[in-house]
Amino acid sequence: MEALLDDLKYALRSLRRSPAFAVVAVLSLGLAIGADTAVFSVVDALLVRPLPFAEPSRLVSLRETLSYAEVADLREQGRTLEEIGAYGYLPLDLTGDAEPVQVQAEAVTGGLFATLGVQPAVGRWLTPQDDAPGAAPAVVVSDAFWRAHLGGDRAALGRSLMLSSRSYTVVGVMPLGFGMPTGESQAWVTMQVAYPEDVPVRNAWFLIGVARLRSGATGAAAQAELTGLADRMRASYPEEAGRVLTLVGLQQRVTGEARPALLLLLGAVSLVLLVACANFASLLLARAAGRRGELAVRAALGADRLRLVRHLLTESVLVASAGGALGVLFAQWALPALVASGLSALPRSSSIRLDGRVLAFTCAVSLFTGIVFGLLPAIRGAQVDLHSSLKEGAHAAGGPSRSRLRSALVVAELTMALILLTGTGLLLRSFSNLQSVRLGFDAEEVFTAQIDLPVSRYPEAGEQARLRSRILAALQAQPGVQAAGIVTQLPLRGRGPAHEVIFEGRPPLALADEPTIATRFASRGFFEALRIPLREGRLMDATDTASAPPVVLVNQAFVRKHLEGRSPLGARLRWAREGAVRWLTIVGVVGDVAEEPLDRTARPTIYVPFEQETLAFKRWSTLVVRSSLADPRALAASIKQAVWAADPLLPVTRLRLLDEALAGSLAQRRFTLLVLTLFAGAALLLSGIGVYGIVAYSVAQRTHEIGVRMALGARARLVQWMVVAQGARLALLAVALGVPSSLVLARVLGSLLHGVQPTDTATHAGTCAAILGLALLASWLPARRASRIDPMIALRAG
Repeated sequence: MEALLDDLKYALRSLRRSPAFAVVAVLSLGLAIGADTAVFSVVDALLVRPLPFAEPSRLVSLRETLSYAEVADLREQGRTLEEIGAYGYLPLDLTGDAEPVQVQAEAVTGGLFATLGVQPAVGRWLTPQDDAPGAAPAVVVSDAFWRAHLGGDRAALGRSLMLSSRSYTVVGVMPLGFGMPTGESQAWVTMQVAYPEDVPVRNAWFLIGVARLRSGATGAAAQAELTGLADRMRASYPEEAGRVLTLVGLQQRVTGEARPALLLLLGAVSLVLLVACANFASLLLARAAGRRGELAVRAALGADRLRLVRHLLTESVLVASAGGALGVLFAQWALPALVASGLSALPRSSSIRLDGRVLAFTCAVSLFTGIVFGLLPAIRGAQVDLHSSLKEGAHAAGGPSRSRLRSALVVAELTMALILLTGTGLLLRSFSNLQSVRLGFDAEEVFTAQIDLPVSRYPEAGEQARLRSRILAALQAQPGVQAAGIVTQLPLRGRGPAHEVIFEGRPPLALADEPTIATRFASRGFFEALRIPLREGRLMDATDTASAPPVVLVNQAFVRKHLEGRSPLGARLRWAREGAVRWLTIVGVVGDVAEEPLDRTARPTIYVPFEQETLAFKRWSTLVVRSSLADPRALAASIKQAVWAADPLLPVTRLRLLDEALAGSLAQRRFTLLVLTLFAGAALLLSGIGVYGIVAYSVAQRTHEIGVRMALGARARLVQWMVVAQGARLALLAVALGVPSSLVLARVLGSLLHGVQPTDTATHAGTCAAILGLALLASWLPARRASRIDPMIALRAG
């Protein structure tokens, strides 16, 4: 222990005598370790850390959404499942305050909370008895809702809440931070009470299933059982034709979409850390070479090689630890910005934080960096030739082997920077291509708002259509409204519902082979509000009433795929799963609109007039209003007034400009690219420092040689080229090593690219040119200094 303290004291004194080395090493390591810590905290929270439920390793989910009837079948027939529950998004209207408020709620089955195994903080959870026909309406609320609307009072149990015109009794409060596996909600109610009309409908697929495997049961056994159950359902129920059930781990279900981007960021930040570590090792080698005289004196005074290695290693660990401490401070500052800028919409984002696990990771990375990347420089530095070192002093610093090692480290830095820069360049080109995709509509000066109709007041499709007509009439009377419409699914806001169809005059198909078509219900004025062009026929008009012959509009993708070049006007189709035969006539063709994600081609789509809708469960819709005002935001108050004129209890949510809302479709890609660009820039900066260091060190070692060359008549330009050529050779070697690795990475990124090939010549050539340019620039400063060496001074110094 005493020897260790002596080494620490000596290391501190040594670093105080070399502040430039200490500052550069600590800053470069601090930024790299800080970035690695921030990204690891995200990956740990979302991909590694077990879900906050009882025995999470036994929890599984289904990739497909389920109906309530299917959940009941799984509960009754599943032998490998101990518990099963399900939940689905069901917004509720909270009334009684100044204005109605929409509550982010979930409709759940009675077994969900028992499946998850999370105890409420206050009261009880919902049980199968609460999910029985005729059960009293009960609600469990989140901790945030409890504090915001119920004053955080434990006596709130038993109070009544008016939710969507129905009185619910508060029976429990979930603990702080509790959220459903795929999102956070404010309230939970049971399906039999809140959404009874969907309970018997076998193809009402909107519930996310969660199951707990029996002790000893395997995922493979459960999957085999589910496959058999799906076979029996397809044989028993026509609406289940083509249905499959696929088991996935609940953790995978929660983070499936975010996993590729998070792993990409983790890989990128790991490359940056490796570049910083290589740079650190290079700095240590240069520092040890410059201290050979000092180390020789210590050896002459009795220090053996092991003691010298221990001293140098203590110094490197001290620097790396200081870098780790700085990295924690950097991560603490960067993590909130990281979450706010692109991760806040991810499930469980509230669990992202710097905790003991993350700090332990940072300590491990710091110690690993200090020991592993400091060990070789320490061993090299301790190899002291006592006679030559004392005789030649500092001029004996470093030999060919040390120069080759430092050069190898710089080549490794440049190679990793090239790989990271190539991946970033390909993704940047892909993102640029996505931004230039033709949307098929005009989002500028359009304001949108979400309205969801409660089943208690609008149980029938006809009532829903009449309310929407009143809202549109009130909207169109507002000043500044150029056009207004309603639609169930905005463009670029998810894939939305789809229906199987049968075409008139065609041979019948098997149930599983009927084409499935994306379906949107829309009102008059929707196409005008978004300026979706009419290609053929007509748009919806006032004649398309509930009593008129049913009509539909289709998009161009529908015509291309299903009508094979024939004129679509007058063609008829019907819903394959509708009991009564009701033919819908195509009266118009509109332009295609972009799909989410943007790199997906437009799907065949059918547009049905709201007035002719017969499916009562589609109570969600979005208002689309084109403004003629200078500031479209001024319409927000007018939209609320128009809705409340038709129904004063109806909440109006998500009021925003359409172009701002659509920006979210690229938000995750934009965030990933921003972080990757920062990482690539950091890697380039560190690599540039490495090239500068090796070339500057070489110039210092060759001062006598350069002086001789200049005394013999060598021009300054030739000396500059000789020095710059050294950096160019390092860069060319890095390009030769990095291009094959970059091609491998590009193929891995293939699924994330749009409109650009993994082998894109321009991107690969551009990144190689950037690495070469960086090396030439980093070599130019030492070269310029070398060309100004006074030959007489250099010769005397030699």
